[in-house]
Amino acid sequence: MLKQEHVRRLISCLVITVGLLGLNYPFLAGVVNDLFAYRELQGYQTEIQNTDDAELAQTLETARAYNTALSSGGSLTEFEDFTLLQTDALLGYVEVPQIGVYMAVRYGTENEVLKQSCGLVEDSSLPVGGESTHAVISGHTGMASKKMLTDLTQMQTGDIFFLHALGQDLAYQVDQIMVVEPWDVDELAIVKGEDYVTLLTCTPYGVNDHRLLVRGSRIVYDFSTGPTEQQSSAMRYSTMERLRIGIAAVSGLIFVGMVIALLCTGKQKKAGLK
Repeated sequence: MLKQEHVRRLISCLVITVGLLGLNYPFLAGVVNDLFAYRELQGYQTEIQNTDDAELAQTLETARAYNTALSSGGSLTEFEDFTLLQTDALLGYVEVPQIGVYMAVRYGTENEVLKQSCGLVEDSSLPVGGESTHAVISGHTGMASKKMLTDLTQMQTGDIFFLHALGQDLAYQVDQIMVVEPWDVDELAIVKGEDYVTLLTCTPYGVNDHRLLVRGSRIVYDFSTGPTEQQSSAMRYSTMERLRIGIAAVSGLIFVGMVIALLCTGKQKKAGLK
């Protein structure tokens, strides 16, 4: 009888554990995906460090030449075979400290690109900075297994985010936040003399019939000084992200309590047998 009761308890715990894992799938999958993304970005950094300086400088020069031709309305034919303009080409990565975003940026907005990273909207500037450039970086909101740009709604005017591309570290300060219709692209245009980056995602959560535009203007930033007070402030999470974290915390407490109960029951049984 004791053995059967013990088996029943183990089966019950196993069922509860499986249920907790299923309930926390979005959170756990997000953690795993973040780890893979971090490893990929480490690989990109290593690749850039190992690239010949002359080759890196040539790639950067071509990228800037493309941006100049784009802003001036010149011919783009000569750039058709440029490596960075091929779908899924890894351009660098975007870092948004306030919402914990640290994601690769690839060229294009095809579904396969946006499932794994942010995507540079075609016909926007390559994310290498410079006057008369406007890089538009798009990312999903509300994916079950990845946070992506879900928390972009928490960004505020004055926040600072970063781009890291071709060995460059670029800082942008949010100067405009807008919600527009999907077909309204006026705010994504290149502005003469300005150096802009816009982070774009769907909104509101679960409906996704509008577009949230968080635009940053290039600023001078000393990367050697470490995080600013603003960057070190508490993370901002959307309601859905807070819910996922809350469920994970409660599930963890339930699991720990269940393990403790099993251990205590086992000790009591051993004491009873003695």
